[in-house]
Amino acid sequence: MKARDELDSRYLGALVRLNVSLGHHVHGLLGALGLQLGLVREFLKRVDQGDPALVKAADSARKAERSFHELSAAIEAIIAATRPSEREQATLDLRQVLRNAEAVIAPLHRDRRTQLRLQLPAEPVLLEGSRDAIQRALVISLVDASLAIEPGASLDLRLDPDGVLEVEGPPAHQWLPAVTGIIEDVGGGLESSPTGSRVAIRLPVQTQIR
Repeated sequence: MKARDELDSRYLGALVRLNVSLGHHVHGLLGALGLQLGLVREFLKRVDQGDPALVKAADSARKAERSFHELSAAIEAIIAATRPSEREQATLDLRQVLRNAEAVIAPLHRDRRTQLRLQLPAEPVLLEGSRDAIQRALVISLVDASLAIEPGASLDLRLDPDGVLEVEGPPAHQWLPAVTGIIEDVGGGLESSPTGSRVAIRLPVQTQIR
């Protein structure tokens, strides 16, 4: 099997593992949205203009709107991360790639009662290579790292301007061997700290452009 085909296959497997958590998250958002909209309808049926209850109705409407926007943003992120693979080279800000990956993986952490924290530099970090291949490799790697942490613990991600993503949390031996090959296939490299609690993933970026 070609390396890119294997990457796509493993990416699909990672998405399957995320599916239950994503379903819980979307169901919760839809439930909150339906409840708030129902409250708005009931308030507006029972009150006259100028009635104080309208204040509550307006507050419920704002909450419903926030839930709707959160759901819309989640769906957009999932679409961005799961669209058909593009084989062409593309220039893209690595920060946005990581934001997409974070949005897809975040429900897994909520479901497992763990934390996912992402720190990004202020300036763009431009990719070299296939955007989708790098995004898929990152999602696979971060899913494996996420599943290796204990409930109540956190997975901390820090990206520096040179394209090094530091992953801190679970012991490297519990997840790194399974993802080393896919990171190398997209032109990246890995280095673990002596204790194994931190892993530096170097991704191919356009270092000549700042």
